[in-house]
Amino acid sequence: IAILTQSGTFGIALLEKFAKEGVGVSKFVSYGNKADVNEVDLLRYLERDNETNVIAIYAEDLRREFFENIGKKTVVILKTGRSKLGQKAASLHTGAMASSYEIFKGVCRQKNIIFADDFTELFGILKILAVNNLPRGKKLVIITNGAGPSVLACDFIEDKRNIELVGNVVDLTGSATAKDFLKAIEEKEADIILLTFVFQDAPLAESLEELYEGLKKIRKFCMAISMGGNFVEKQKKILFELGIPVFEEPHTAVKALDKVIEYAMRK
Repeated sequence: IAILTQSGTFGIALLEKFAKEGVGVSKFVSYGNKADVNEVDLLRYLERDNETNVIAIYAEDLRREFFENIGKKTVVILKTGRSKLGQKAASLHTGAMASSYEIFKGVCRQKNIIFADDFTELFGILKILAVNNLPRGKKLVIITNGAGPSVLACDFIEDKRNIELVGNVVDLTGSATAKDFLKAIEEKEADIILLTFVFQDAPLAESLEELYEGLKKIRKFCMAISMGGNFVEKQKKILFELGIPVFEEPHTAVKALDKVIEYAMRK
């Protein structure tokens, strides 16, 4: 993933989060007020860069020429200066010109650019794109050994037009082992498998090696949600290496997935 940013703060934050979760960075450019190079120059360069698959951008304003140069690579943008107050702050920060956010979103849809609503969603989208092929459809199955986060995920899924929950949540209960999870994953037919793990439950915690060996053989689009501290952080890193991004907040997971599916369906 290449990072282009008008804000050093956002850029450094992304770098740290990428390093923490093992996301690869191809290029990093903090270009501020565009005194020497601008987003068009950088986009043209990255479209030819063999090390870059995804281009992540924090921008306070984007010129029309930028959209005219969008190529085949995936572009994800966090655009600020959307409100009157935001536009004023952006003009003082980088000299950004005021523009309509609704027009920006419309152009993004026309050019199939993913736009994030906030930094957390931006990182979530990039995390999915970094490890997964794109989903082939919008049908999703939830498999869990702890229903709470899954119920919350369902609340957020209901108003997302790009995600369709198939059937009921598959609740394996707190007695679920790795074997139960792997069996359920194999049996369920869906475009996306959302796994809600409670790693702290003893039956699963005692069979994690079996879980990870089994997941290596799975060829389905999987994501996960898990809440906790250091123990969960360790499992998140292992799952990411297996191509499964893990989220703590169901809201972030659902919002990011919705944007990725929309992009995939337009591609």
